[in-house]
Formats: sequence, structure tokens, C-alpha cells
Amino acid sequence: MFFYFAAIIFIFFILILGNFNEKIIRKKLCIPKQEEGFFYKTVNDIHKRGETIIFIIFLLGIVLSVIFNFDSTILLIPFFIVLYCFRAFMEWKYKRNNKEYIITFFGLVIYLIALLPIISYLNK
Repeated sequence: MFFYFAAIIFIFFILILGNFNEKIIRKKLCIPKQEEGFFYKTVNDIHKRGETIIFIIFLLGIVLSVIFNFDSTILLIPFFIVLYCFRAFMEWKYKRNNKEYIITFFGLVIYLIALLPIISYLNK
């Protein structure tokens, strides 16, 4: 029980730290804040279809992990790496002038820092 409470506090701390550092990076590199909704806004239709395919593959992996009885937490890290690298590539390719891809790579690092200790503990 204590682990789950500590994990929630740790994730909350990492997300606040990531948000604070994102603001610093945006200010130093003169990257304006994106005017987005609550969720991530894709660059174009190719980007939207690509992310949909990545999500479907991830969900299929979860279903297969249940069917074949293996730990599905090992799918989280490759999922985030593929998703955020794809996002960063699409932002770099189609919106290079606003440098948003730098923020996306930074988000990848923050998520990995938050996920690695938790997943390593769960896989003991």
C-alpha cells in the first residue's frame, strides 16, 4: 500500500518538475506555448493516423499479454519511446520553425524518468 502512495507522489513530483522545466526551456529557447486543447493536437492527417496505429498496436500488445499471460508493464517504455519519437519527428518534419519537437523530446525524458523506477519495482 505504501508503494502505491509513494509512486503517486513520485509521479506527481516528476510531472510538476517537468512542467516547471518545460517553462524554463520554452523561455530560454524562445519557443511559444502551443495553443492546444486538453489533449495533444496532431500536425496533420498523417500524424493522426500514425499515432492511431501506434495506439492500436499498444492495445493489441496489452490484449496479447493477457492472453499469453506475460507482464504488460514492459510494453509501457517502448510505447512511450515510439510515440514520442514519432511525435517529435512529425513536428520536426512539418513544423520545424516553432521548435516544438525539442519540448516533445524533453517530455519523453520526463516520462521515462517517472516510469523506470516504478516499472523496475513492479518487475521484481
